[in-house]
Amino acid sequence: MSSFLRCRSARLLTAVILSCPMACGDDEPVRPDAGPACTANATECAARGANCGRVDLPDGTCIVCGTCSNGTETCGGSGQANVCGCTPRNCVELGFECGMQDSMCGGMIDCGVCLGGADCIAGKCSKILALEERCERTPEACDVGLKCCEVGGTESVCLTADPSGNCPPPKADIVLDRNATATTLSFETLSFQPTSCAISDGCIPGPGTYQLLRFATQINNVGRAALSAGTPARDPDFVYDMCHMHYHFDGYMTFSLRAQETDGSPGAVVAGGGKYAYCIEDVSRVAPLLPGSPENAFYQCGDGSRPQGLSVGWGDLYEAALDCQWVDITGVAPGAYVLELVANPDRKLDESRFENNTLLVPVVIR
Repeated sequence: MSSFLRCRSARLLTAVILSCPMACGDDEPVRPDAGPACTANATECAARGANCGRVDLPDGTCIVCGTCSNGTETCGGSGQANVCGCTPRNCVELGFECGMQDSMCGGMIDCGVCLGGADCIAGKCSKILALEERCERTPEACDVGLKCCEVGGTESVCLTADPSGNCPPPKADIVLDRNATATTLSFETLSFQPTSCAISDGCIPGPGTYQLLRFATQINNVGRAALSAGTPARDPDFVYDMCHMHYHFDGYMTFSLRAQETDGSPGAVVAGGGKYAYCIEDVSRVAPLLPGSPENAFYQCGDGSRPQGLSVGWGDLYEAALDCQWVDITGVAPGAYVLELVANPDRKLDESRFENNTLLVPVVIR
C-alpha cells in the first residue's frame, strides 16, 4: 500500500490521530510516540552518509539520524540532504559594507571597497572621525586618543579620552533652537533716545532711527550635565547691567548678518558681529524630556549670589521684543543673506562639544 493510502487509512480509523506518524512522510519533527516505523539507526545512517534529519526508506519506514550540534550548521545547510552544513551568509545579511569578512562558515567573503576616500572600519565605510564629529554609526572610527561618547539623548561624538582611555565625565551641551529664531524673524524701524538701554548695552551705536532685523533666541542644554556659568558676584566673566539691574554673562552670544554665497553658505559679514551679554537661567523644560532633567527650574537671574546656568533639558528663551534681540541692518542692500547666531563663541563655558553652537537661518531683505 502506498504511503498516501496508509496515511488516508490512518485518518479514517480514528478521530484522535489528527496527523500521520513520521512513517507517512510528514515534515514534522520526530515525536517520542512516532512508533517503531521511524527509529534511530546509526549504522544505517552512516551507510547512507547521513548525520542529521530523517531518511525515508524504500520499504515505507524511516530512520532518524540526529541533529546538528554546531550552532552555525543546519541539516542540509550546505546543500546536501541529511548532512550538517553551514549556509554562508552574504554581506547584507551580516551587516557589512566593505572588506574581507567572516562568512560565519569558516571562510571569508569579499564585501567590496569604500568609495569617496572613506575607510573600511569594522566592516563599515567611514572616514576617520576627528574631535566632536558624530560617531553613532561607526563608534570604532574615532581617531587616535578619541573615544565615541554619548553627549545627549542617543547622540554620540568623538571626545578626548581620559587617562584611562574612557569617556570623560558627562558635560553640558548647549544648542540654539532653530524654531525659536526662524519663526520670529521680522523687520522693524525704531528710534532710540540717548537714555536707551540699547545704547549702553552696545546694541546700537547711539541715538537715532535704525532698521532692525528682529528675532528670538532660545538656548537649550541637551547634554548630560548642567551648564554652570558661575556665581556672578565672584566671577569676572559677569558684568552688572545698570539698565536691567542684574548680572549678565559677558560675550554669551554673537549675532551676524552674512552675505549668502551661490551655494547658500554664509559669506562675509555685512552687519552685526558684536558680542552680547545675557543673564543665563532656566526658563522652560524642552521636549523630549532628557534623563536627569529636573522638574523645577534651578538657575535664576538674581542679586549675584546665586549661580547662573542651564539645567539638563532646560532652555533659556529671549523673546524678539526684548532689547538687543536684533541685528542693525540700516543701509544694507536688498537681497539674500544668512543670519548667523553663535552661542558661547569664546568657549568660556565648559561643554562636551562646541561644533553645534552655531545656527544659520536664511533671510531675504526686500
